[in-house]
Amino acid sequence: MRINTSRERLRLRKYFLAGCEQTPANILFELALDPSPLVRRRVAENMKTPPMFLVMLANDRDQEVRIGVTDNLATPTGLLLLLAGDNCPDVRYAIAENSHASSQILCLLARDSNPYIADRALKTLNRQHSSDCTQAA
Repeated sequence: MRINTSRERLRLRKYFLAGCEQTPANILFELALDPSPLVRRRVAENMKTPPMFLVMLANDRDQEVRIGVTDNLATPTGLLLLLAGDNCPDVRYAIAENSHASSQILCLLARDSNPYIADRALKTLNRQHSSDCTQAA
């Protein structure tokens, strides 16, 4: 793949910086405000993104960015709980299939009005439970 324009190079640079755990917080903040939802999602997925930036990204207008927040293992449980009430079913589904979500959040989603989300949350709960049983043995 050949990158032809300086605009394409800049877009790729931002994308890689947004996902790099060594990127300083001030740069992550700038990238969290980037017009590109792909860049903002990478910031949301970055384990080193400060919690206050994750709160901002959890309120992003783009559902893919909010899903990125749900995929980040460093996202505080309270923020996942907030996103479990998101209007977008894809965001709720992303949490329902997240094996790192707390059982409290998964139980909440198991009662979701969307049957696909409820079913996925139940399956994730069962997977967590069987994993707990295996580790205890």
